[in-house]
Amino acid sequence: AQHQLKVRSHLGRTTRDAQNINARIYAAPVIKEPTENSKSWFWYGSQKPPAWPLIHHQSLFRKGWDLGTIFWLSILVVLLPILIAFEVDNVGIRTITWAQTVWFMIDLVLQFFTTALDDTGHLIATHKDIAIAYLGSWFIIDVISAVPIEELFTGGGIRTTALGHGIKIFKLAKLTRLYKIASGQLVSKMQRRYQIKYSTLSVVKFLMVVLLGAHWLGCCFFTVSLESGCTQPYCSWIISYAADHNFYSPVDGQCFSDNCGEWTTGSRYLTSLYWAITTMSTIGYGDITPQNEAEQIFGLFSMLFGSITFAYGITNLCSIIYHFKQYEIEYEASFDRLFEYFERHNTPKDLRLRIQEFIFWKYKQDCVEYLGNTSIKTILRPLSSSLKNSLLVASSEQSFPSWEPWSKWAIFNLVPDDSFRQAIWSKMTPHTFAAGDIIYSNIASLNAIGDCLVYIARGSVAWSSSRVSAKLGKGSSFNDCHIVLGSARGDVKVGGHTHCLIYTLKREDVKSILRDWPKVGSIYSSFLRKKREKKQSDFILPNDKLLKGLAEDLLALKNDDDFKYTSPQSARIRRRVLDTKSTATEASTRSIERVSNVARIVSSDA
Repeated sequence: AQHQLKVRSHLGRTTRDAQNINARIYAAPVIKEPTENSKSWFWYGSQKPPAWPLIHHQSLFRKGWDLGTIFWLSILVVLLPILIAFEVDNVGIRTITWAQTVWFMIDLVLQFFTTALDDTGHLIATHKDIAIAYLGSWFIIDVISAVPIEELFTGGGIRTTALGHGIKIFKLAKLTRLYKIASGQLVSKMQRRYQIKYSTLSVVKFLMVVLLGAHWLGCCFFTVSLESGCTQPYCSWIISYAADHNFYSPVDGQCFSDNCGEWTTGSRYLTSLYWAITTMSTIGYGDITPQNEAEQIFGLFSMLFGSITFAYGITNLCSIIYHFKQYEIEYEASFDRLFEYFERHNTPKDLRLRIQEFIFWKYKQDCVEYLGNTSIKTILRPLSSSLKNSLLVASSEQSFPSWEPWSKWAIFNLVPDDSFRQAIWSKMTPHTFAAGDIIYSNIASLNAIGDCLVYIARGSVAWSSSRVSAKLGKGSSFNDCHIVLGSARGDVKVGGHTHCLIYTLKREDVKSILRDWPKVGSIYSSFLRKKREKKQSDFILPNDKLLKGLAEDLLALKNDDDFKYTSPQSARIRRRVLDTKSTATEASTRSIERVSNVARIVSSDA
């Protein structure tokens, strides 16, 4: 009896295991994608922070704080050389300096509570690991840039003594924080967050290097002359300029004429900036020239820096501008080539205007990537297949918006499955035709359009057969019955009524897609048979009354439990599932047979 009880228990567990296997096979996988929690300022994603206090590096607070850090770094880069060169000291400057220092000190503390990503892309979200990672990376640089070294020595004011002139060089220690920008950490973070084009970023970088380079060179040139120790005219450029323009000497306040005026800080800065730009641009008017060896050495460095910056920057700027609006430049170049062709062949003026109008219309379409010299495959090559399909679907919303009355009845907008739309648009090919062009006819099937399912995205086409003549506008489709049901097309001719943009889907692609979605194929085929029974022509207009029934049947699939398995991806999974189910069933059957044999043996022994 005990042996039989054990056998029954084992049989029950085996049966339950087999049922669990089948349940796991048919269970739909649920993938939870992280979404931004808009209610939290300090965290990012739907999960709660693992510890408190903790700030996610992609949270709203951190984004705003990084923007503030970039703002204060910009103030530092602009203000620091002015403080060093012209010794500006007032309440506003001291307030800005201390506010900047306090911001950097707070940022130093916040870094110990901000998450980060390690080299493998995993989130560092414990205080101990964050501190170890920060101490080994940016901690020393942030400390050097945050501590007010000069204020600790001078008591917060600008000193005109020898000690003050020597100590103010410590202000340059704040520039170590700029290494974060130079290393690309903050810039790349802003570029990813706000989707800034790399060409735009390159132009901004070049302009910033030129402007900040001129700003720093001008201030440093004034500082070199001021610290050279010269007190007489023609010993340094600032003394010579002050003497020539009847200003008091900025070194010791001497007056070299009978009537002297104050050389204001703004005028000093403007004169220094003027010299820097004329030197960097290699113009060099010669009205401000170095007067001693220190100034000559600095002038040589400035000329080298300026010439290299301008030569490198302007060369890259031309390339950036070319690639910044690549399709517009291709469009203009195609016009130039056509104009040359017109001149050589004496093309009639009315034909020139028609061609020019068509090309202008063509390059204004949203599918210009397909129609230009750059292939869409080249643009999408770095992406994975799923990302390519998702991007194509997002782009298709521009051609056939699902919310517009003229396009919401298209079958790919009616099927409640994004993967179906992906499958459709990954196979779509755009074509443009001018008014009067023959798209296809029974005599000449131009561009193999006659053997494709066609959707009209822009413009209109003229449909004519032995029975019907019609104008098909945007949102219409034709060749549906011919492609899906294999119906005879008859004597049909289709041409461009206006300039038109159409998308085509090959016969074999349509058949493949409908095989992967059998329920969609069944509903769509039934809809087309109703059209054929009513002897309607082989085209579908957006206002077709039968479309409402098609829409209701397709939208009803949303509540169909089995419909989620009718996609190309799940079709492959379904085949593997069925194989796995068969293997699991066979394994459970063999296990049950073995246990049954054991039970019979035990019973016979008993």
